[in-house]
Amino acid sequence: MSVATPVRRRQQVVVAATLVCAASMLGWVHHTDAAAATVAALEHGRPGRAYNVVDDHPAGWQEVYSAMAAACGAPPPPRLPRWLFRLVAPYVASFAVDTFIRVSNARATAELGWRPAYPTYHAGIHAMVAATTKEEPWPSPGRLGAGTRPA
Repeated sequence: MSVATPVRRRQQVVVAATLVCAASMLGWVHHTDAAAATVAALEHGRPGRAYNVVDDHPAGWQEVYSAMAAACGAPPPPRLPRWLFRLVAPYVASFAVDTFIRVSNARATAELGWRPAYPTYHAGIHAMVAATTKEEPWPSPGRLGAGTRPA
């Protein structure tokens, strides 16, 4: 079963996508970009320095999972009011409803020469859907990432 199958069947248990909450905002990153940034930090980072590894477009849970459903040809995830979500899944609601973490990858791009191969969550979702539906091969950005320039 592919990653997109539960989304297509509306079985995706992504409770954050069911929120009527537009206030949550997070930085997203494709797993291959995260791996490439980790390698770049190990090879070129300064000791004790922290690097934010996110794509270039912060977005909320609802926005991302609605885009994932659309890319898979599925209807948007169902919505729940906040109070019901907090009642049904209080732990998940505690971070999904009110989380607002907007970070920049500027330091990672400047100091590590790293750039996300998937600069937005849309690009990452497209790659995931394309790979799971075999429309095109999963791109391999290589060891340092597609947009990484060697130091």
